[in-house]
Amino acid sequence: MKNWLAKLLGIGGVLWEFLRPLIFGAGAEALEELLPHAESVVESLADSPQSGEEKRAAAVDALKKVAVAAGVAAGTAVINLAVEMAVAKMRAKV
Repeated sequence: MKNWLAKLLGIGGVLWEFLRPLIFGAGAEALEELLPHAESVVESLADSPQSGEEKRAAAVDALKKVAVAAGVAAGTAVINLAVEMAVAKMRAKV
């Protein structure tokens, strides 16, 4: 069941073994809290004339602010993962 996420994100092997505890362990609660916000941020930046890297950086910065404001203890890896999952979900809709 959890392998669907690895396939969705296009990751596997060693990287998946590293990320799995983050996703389904301590970082899972933070990820669950931040994912709806990440989706909103990513959608708001989708039509921006910025490059992909600039959009990603802006999304990460915005999500860090949301996490602090909401009192969510989320590390950089969880925030980056939330942004990447939001991007993957948005692309899947197209």
